[in-house]
Amino acid sequence: MPRGFANLVLEKQSDEIILDPHVTGECVIILNEAAATALFDVLGEWLG
Repeated sequence: MPRGFANLVLEKQSDEIILDPHVTGECVIILNEAAATALFDVLGEWLG
């Protein structure tokens, strides 16, 4: 794989956003909608 590259699966189940950055189910990040919105806003500020 190229450097810095990772597969990513995103799912939405009811009020949770689930990120699986390696598509293996071993390293899963679960955010509620408020946390996902806050993360989106911060990344938008950082990336311009």
